[in-house]
Amino acid sequence: LGFFIADAESFEQLNQLTALLLPIGGSLALLGMLAFLPATDRQVGVPHVLQRLARHQGPLALTLNRASVASIMIRNFARVKMQLTLAEARLLLEYQWRLVEDDGMPKFVMPTEDLAVQLESNELKSLEQSARELSAAGQSSADLSTEGNAADKSDLLAGPGIDLGQIPAHRKDVTGIMLQATLAEALTMLDQSGKQALFVNRISAPMMDSPVGIVMREDIESWYGS
Repeated sequence: LGFFIADAESFEQLNQLTALLLPIGGSLALLGMLAFLPATDRQVGVPHVLQRLARHQGPLALTLNRASVASIMIRNFARVKMQLTLAEARLLLEYQWRLVEDDGMPKFVMPTEDLAVQLESNELKSLEQSARELSAAGQSSADLSTEGNAADKSDLLAGPGIDLGQIPAHRKDVTGIMLQATLAEALTMLDQSGKQALFVNRISAPMMDSPVGIVMREDIESWYGS
């Protein structure tokens, strides 16, 4: 361009003939360069771009970029606080996972099995304690099976609470990701945060989280491995 005009930014000052010849000359130069390339390297356009991405990022990356976290997220979960009564904990057994919050912020997820084991252990301890108290008061174990089943059962459910952060459990620390995110973005978030799981967030109001699902690394790996 500098060959035709002194000021390279004054393209509009070219005369009509030069302005016509420049695109033609550029096209001819491009054709000349392509002529020396193998046929497999002459591809252009969107298909070629996708092939280049597949070559550098791999077909897995392209597949993960086409799927959203909403397509695989676990919806059978409950948001719970860190400390629960036995009655509250029992109501949670119908859910597959619990998203445990502390001061309103999601901290970790834990499976139902661990909570069920802890509930059984707590109720067993409560029954043993009740048996000792009845024994000390001169009552028999038969009294425990009659009176205990009626009166003490409600005491068991309203008895000592459970701290979900302290009981033996397979806890997975979480961080948030938006509902519109892809699985590739989810994997990146897991890698960068060092967390084991994600809670999928839908913003229902400004500055307010509204978790609608849970995604774990093994869910993503299972999805693209199937």
